[in-house]
Amino acid sequence: NGLNSYNQEIAKLRIETFFTRSLKMIDMYSKDVKINNIVLVFDGDMIDGHLRAENLEVNSMSPLESVMSLSTILKNCIDYLLNNSKYNIKVVCKLGNHGRDTDKIRHSTFYKHSYEWIMYHFIKQQFNTERINFIIDTSYLTHLNVYDKVIRIHHGNNIGYGGGIGGLTIPLNKAINNWNRSIRADYDILGHFHSYISSSNFTVNGSGIGYDTFANAIKAPFEPPTQSLLLFNSEVNRPYPINTPIYLITKEEKKYWS
Repeated sequence: NGLNSYNQEIAKLRIETFFTRSLKMIDMYSKDVKINNIVLVFDGDMIDGHLRAENLEVNSMSPLESVMSLSTILKNCIDYLLNNSKYNIKVVCKLGNHGRDTDKIRHSTFYKHSYEWIMYHFIKQQFNTERINFIIDTSYLTHLNVYDKVIRIHHGNNIGYGGGIGGLTIPLNKAINNWNRSIRADYDILGHFHSYISSSNFTVNGSGIGYDTFANAIKAPFEPPTQSLLLFNSEVNRPYPINTPIYLITKEEKKYWS
């Protein structure tokens, strides 16, 4: 309906836009507070893969071609951060449910069947500097210490949600409470649901793809392509960060809209 468009050229532009706009915001924050470290989260579903049968018809690239293309884009974007700032970068790499080569998720060995897992390792091998550190877990949950806070990072596909009354918040908070019985975390970061949600104890990241035919089919509300920027301040005693949405559409991409 003319609300959005998406292809390889647009994908590249939006990824680059996220990195350039995020760095501008980080530099702006750094005028008031000292910032030494960036946590860059690759939170899964970085490629569409062949999860659904229609992907075989509409995808412009195979999963392996997507990995080759995206590896170059992400590597160049990380170089942009390194070359245009003095921040140290910790890259947390999580696996989504789209980039797998099996019909159903295999919980114990899902990383062995993930195109993203090998892509993250390929990107990691291209850096040889102490300013960057990659965390590539084989577990669903990653717990990261940020100052005195524990941040739990996961893709989000293990949250049971069927569009029920109350939305995602109820099943997500239930899952958080259950996980906290094992390892307590102060804040959760996830994606998967293609909707940007900011709360006092979690952030659900938006989608770089934005509104599409699938979102329309499930009656999802319209949302522009959005990513998240969080600022944790060690001098402010509160459990939640400043949360800034990063909108990705630019005038340059409009020439590719169909």
